[in-house]
Order: sequence, then structure tokens, then C-alpha cells
Amino acid sequence: ASPGTMDMVERASTISRELLWKVHLEAAQMQERAALAGVAAGRPAGVGLDEALRPCRRSYARSIALCPPNLTWKIWLAAGRTEVSCDNVSEARELFLRAHDCVTEKGRSSVLLELSRLEEFAGDVGTARSFLTRSRGAYGGDWKVWLSSVNLECRHGRRDRAIEFAQSALNIHRGTGE
Repeated sequence: ASPGTMDMVERASTISRELLWKVHLEAAQMQERAALAGVAAGRPAGVGLDEALRPCRRSYARSIALCPPNLTWKIWLAAGRTEVSCDNVSEARELFLRAHDCVTEKGRSSVLLELSRLEEFAGDVGTARSFLTRSRGAYGGDWKVWLSSVNLECRHGRRDRAIEFAQSALNIHRGTGE
């Protein structure tokens, strides 16, 4: 992120704590985009993505420190997605599991979906399917669980299974998409 932007983030330290964690979360996401763009453009020369993401990680740490405990899972999830962007699968998994440990029941399906995507990205489709099976069993009322299941099977050439999931989803979520 530009120095001017980061100056604005630093000046935000005077706002209420209830909002400050969000400022640092947004700063982390801006810094991630800037790091990705900078590395792609070769700026600065010789700096890899892992190193370029250090300011981003510091902003996530600040956000976690200031965040209400019931919302920290969202930051762990965002930080995990950042680690996925630089192929740091083991760190992403650790962050997603931290999110899973502190997420409210309402958000648990979102964390399980991220874990499934991570395992598929890492090449462990069996574990990805396992997370989706667990999600469908516990959170079948969330249409995204079904859509993720359909998409996973399509990506891996299991069209018949994808159709089964789609039909099951339509039986449960009749009004979705109308």
C-alpha cells in the first residue's frame, strides 16, 4: 500500500477500539494486494512474495489484538487466505484451524468450506471431500455447502456425483435462485 494510505491507517489509531480492528484488517488486505502487484511487476527487485507480505501479516496481528473475541475467526480466515496466495499451505491450514477453534456455530460452515478448498488446493481431494461431507451433514441448510460440493465434483470429473448433490440441494433449497 502507498505510504499515504498507511499514514491514514496510523492516524486511525485515535478512533474507537470497536472500529480500529477493522481498519487494520482492511490495511492487511490492501497490503496483500500491493504485495501481489509489486512482486508481479518485479518491485522491489529480488523481493519474494513471502517477504513482501510481512507488513500485511503485521496488520493482521494488530487486527487480532484489537478484535472482539467473537469475531477473531474472520481475521484468522482472511490471514489464511493470504497464506494460500503465496502457497504457504501449512501456515494457511494452521490459521484456518485457529478460525475453526473460535468461530461461532453460525460461521462454522464458512470455515469448513475454506478448509475444504485448501485441501483441494494442496492436492488432497479426499480430505476436501471429507470436510464437505461434514459440512453437508451439520450445515446442510447453507446452500453454499452444496454448491461447493457440486463444484468440487465437477472440477474432478465426477459429473454424476455433482448432479446428485445438485438435486439434493434443490430438494432442500427449493426457493434459492428464484
